[in-house]
Amino acid sequence: MKSIEEIHSMKYRYPVIFLIIIVLSCTAVLKSSTGLNIASLRIEITNTRASYLGMLPLLYDSIIVLKNNMPFRILDGTKAVHTLSPLDTGLYTIHYRSIYKKEESKTIYISTFKSYNTSICADSLDYKNETYIPIINQLQDKERYTIAMQTSGCFNFESDTLTIHKRKGKYYATWQSDVPTKHSQYLTPKQIETIRKFELELNYMNNKYRSTTKDTYTISFREKTHTFVDGSLSWFGYFHLRGKI
Repeated sequence: MKSIEEIHSMKYRYPVIFLIIIVLSCTAVLKSSTGLNIASLRIEITNTRASYLGMLPLLYDSIIVLKNNMPFRILDGTKAVHTLSPLDTGLYTIHYRSIYKKEESKTIYISTFKSYNTSICADSLDYKNETYIPIINQLQDKERYTIAMQTSGCFNFESDTLTIHKRKGKYYATWQSDVPTKHSQYLTPKQIETIRKFELELNYMNNKYRSTTKDTYTISFREKTHTFVDGSLSWFGYFHLRGKI
C-alpha cells in the first residue's frame, strides 16, 4: 500500500507526463511521411469559363508569392499548375490580377510539414460591389439595345448580334442568326442575370493582348455605341452568352 507522500507525488507527476506526451505528439505531426521536415504547396489556376470550353486558364500577369509578408517567389501566370517545395512553416500569401484586372489575394498558413493544395480563381469578380449599371437594368419599356459580337482568328470567323428589348415590364431577346426561323424569346430571371453579369465583365475586357484570336463587342443603345476588343483567350464572353441565351 502506497503512502500518502507517494500518492501526492504521483498526483503532480501525471500532468507533467501528459504534457510531455502532447509535446512529442506535436513534434511527430511536424514530420512528413518520409521523416523529413518538408512541406509543399500546389497552386492551381481555375477559370470556370475556360474549363467549360475545354481551354486552359490563363493569367497574363505574374503571380507574386509572399512568405511572412516578404517577397518569396514569382510564378508564371500562363502556367495552370505550380508546386512550391520544399517549404518551411509560415504564412504564405498569393497575389495576382484576375482577367478583369482586379487585384486578388489568398493566404495559406502552413503549420505542419505536409502537402497543401489551393486554387486561385482567374475569373473572380465581385458583382455586388460593381458601380456600373448594366444597360439591361437601364432599359425602359419599349426600348431596345444590341450587342454585336465578332470573333476572328487565323482559321475562324464568326459573328452574331443579340437584340434585347423590354415590353410591358418583360424582357425579350433575338439572335440575328435565328431570324426568321425563330421569334424573340422571353428572358427568364436567370438569363437576365447572365446578361447583366456579361455587361459588367465586358467593361474590363478591353485589352491589348497580342493574340491571333480577337473578339470584338459593340453595344449600341440610345444612339451611342461602345466597342470592346478582347484578345485574352480567357473570357470567351460570346460563346458563353450564346450558350445561355
